Amino acid sequence: MKNIKIIEVKSEIGAGTRGASLGVDAIKIAALDFMSNFFVHFPTEEIETENKLLFEPIESPFAKRIKGTYTMYERVSKSVCDTIKANWFPVVLSGDHSTAGATIAGLKMARPKAKLGVIWIDAHADLHTPYTTPSGNMHGMPIAASIAEDNLDHKVHEVDENTVKVWNQLKNIGKIDAQSAAGRYRLHLPAGLREGRRPSHQEIRHEGDHHRRSAAQGAGERGPLRFP
Repeated sequence: MKNIKIIEVKSEIGAGTRGASLGVDAIKIAALDFMSNFFVHFPTEEIETENKLLFEPIESPFAKRIKGTYTMYERVSKSVCDTIKANWFPVVLSGDHSTAGATIAGLKMARPKAKLGVIWIDAHADLHTPYTTPSGNMHGMPIAASIAEDNLDHKVHEVDENTVKVWNQLKNIGKIDAQSAAGRYRLHLPAGLREGRRPSHQEIRHEGDHHRRSAAQGAGERGPLRFP
């Protein structure tokens, strides 16, 4: 693929421990060790971060540094959207994975009528919200933000008004409003995860078969999402 653009996001304000922002440079150093010209061959944009917030008091215990996360969502989503509209394929390299929600938002902005699919490879589903989080770390919430999910059925926190306001703004980046998101985005999880336990291999295979059938049907109805 020739039209790649690298977007570097050395942010770690969504994580609970420090060091994630060093990951981007670690990848670049590893590329040098393997004599790769990847980071020389393709254009790169480095997104300004809000890591200075790591040295400031936390305002909301149930959505730590959410204002900074919202700022990062705006910056990254705009970069991803502009990259796609300029006929480049964005490769986003980031620190903590709260940035993934911003990447998804950028895809929504660039292709608002397309049916998007996300393959989420992680130890956790990252579907927590300020109402359910056990840690308050924003890197546990990007998928919930992407599908505008509050998960109030499992609410355990009374969240302050300011946090709720920014959380609702975060969910709406990419022009997806909370009322209609549930009708347009379906989340498929293995039965074990839905029941709060580790899914069996059979359940995972079954859900994978379901995804493949749904993807084939969606591609036939609307066409797959492609980049030049």
